[in-house]
Amino acid sequence: MKIRCIVLLFALSIFLIPQNQAQDILAGFISAKQIEGFEYEITLTTWTNDWHQPSYKRCAVDFFVYHNGTPSNMLNVPRVNGAPQPPRPTCPIVSSTKFGEVVQDKIRKSIYRGRYTFSGPGTGRIVWQTKGREINISNIANPQVTNFSVETEFEIFAIGTGNSTPELAADLLVSASSGAAFSFSNYVTEPDNGDAMSFTERVPSSVNANNHTQISNFGGTYSVNANSGAVAWSNPNVPGLYLGSIRIDHMRGGTAIGHSYLDYIIEMDRVTDLPDVLASDVKIGPQPAADFLSLTLTLTQMERLELRLLDLTGRTVQQFAAEQLVPGRQSVELTLDSKLSDGLYVLEMQLGGEKLSRKVMVRR
Repeated sequence: MKIRCIVLLFALSIFLIPQNQAQDILAGFISAKQIEGFEYEITLTTWTNDWHQPSYKRCAVDFFVYHNGTPSNMLNVPRVNGAPQPPRPTCPIVSSTKFGEVVQDKIRKSIYRGRYTFSGPGTGRIVWQTKGREINISNIANPQVTNFSVETEFEIFAIGTGNSTPELAADLLVSASSGAAFSFSNYVTEPDNGDAMSFTERVPSSVNANNHTQISNFGGTYSVNANSGAVAWSNPNVPGLYLGSIRIDHMRGGTAIGHSYLDYIIEMDRVTDLPDVLASDVKIGPQPAADFLSLTLTLTQMERLELRLLDLTGRTVQQFAAEQLVPGRQSVELTLDSKLSDGLYVLEMQLGGEKLSRKVMVRR
């Protein structure tokens, strides 16, 4: 049996910016690019889960901008990617009316971009924060009321000396296999020649030791390389969503000139090769499901099908009656337990001596 991991990386800070409560934030990163003099282009990239909230409504965001410790607001920074969407009451008139991009199932990637001019040299800091992460994170308690934030801090030098922060270098979804060393790297680049970065594992902002469990507790060992930033997890073996965090220090000539906080999500699923008795992949719907699930599959021979529903810790939450299936196209209807709460589950199927697993979202 193979295990696939998807890693979504994002930055996190300790400052609170009032926002409407949400439960959809998965990942993101924020950067500041020097345009000319004291003018900077600020870019926020987020990944959100539309299973829980239609995040296309978040068509603009607000930043806190600190200059030498003094805060100010950068309001209605527009979303700039995706197809146009009709004007909505939730969207300020001055904002972009873009949908963002659906990149996987209900995962939406949104890019927000605007410009800010500082009044002079010193220390600049950009912060965005909202309450409510993705609700199914396995290694923190109460993620739905735990703040998500992005932050970057940088030195603003006098005219003629530039300094941009590290930039996001990739869409942050990465796969791995059970029993093999997992590694993820090259997720950010340093745009300024001569500058360097160092990487340190950290407890995420808005999370503390009382509600945070180390990733290594879920199998193998976990580490962050101080020089390359490569994340390694030797043996992930418990399906679920896992939150980690990295501090990136920006340096020039050995002197610190800023930092960014990088949080990421590891989404681990059980995935197996299809057994020989299957002539086609298994299709499951509707997604999300409320009261029932429907399976369709095509068999090459008679087989016994056993099904159970697991939560993301691997605990069985519903066992279904076994069925004997004949060759050909088959449809199986499953009634979901009315006591199941909203969230992500794994439907495990025993068929032809093999186990197959597929994600199932329940939303009522």
